[in-house]
Amino acid sequence: MIAAGHSLGGAVATALAARRPEAVKGLVLLSSCEKIPPSDGTAERLLAALPGPLRRMVFLSMAKKVLFAPGAPADAVNLGMEDLRSCRPETMLKDMRAAKAMDLAEPAERLDVPTLILCGSRDKLTPPALSERLSGLIARSRLRIIEGAGHMLPLECPDRVNQE
Repeated sequence: MIAAGHSLGGAVATALAARRPEAVKGLVLLSSCEKIPPSDGTAERLLAALPGPLRRMVFLSMAKKVLFAPGAPADAVNLGMEDLRSCRPETMLKDMRAAKAMDLAEPAERLDVPTLILCGSRDKLTPPALSERLSGLIARSRLRIIEGAGHMLPLECPDRVNQE
């Protein structure tokens, strides 16, 4: 099988390929990395201090700016934000904690499968430098940076993703 994943889903695909090398014959990793750089936590503390409804509004506003490149197609942004608004806050919090806790450097170094890594040039969440580092860990990887795209590659430029 070919395992594919976007963002945290790319981490899941990487872990699957490392644990079941006989089953995974290829990988496609979109907007993924092996480890999120540490942050000082200022934004999280600020959000936590806000009342619930205001916290959600500020979070969604920040998410839109982080997830999508300026000029992303409006229908892509609307669809992505609709999905995000439908998520429970607990789910988003668990995803953020899982992303901060992951460290896939060692599993990525063990991989020996053809791997396509795609990243948007304007990705603020997992910027190109993180994709370059991931590509350097996976011996048989090929990195493609999609000019002008942000983190939400499947929504922002689905035709280009399919082409690659």
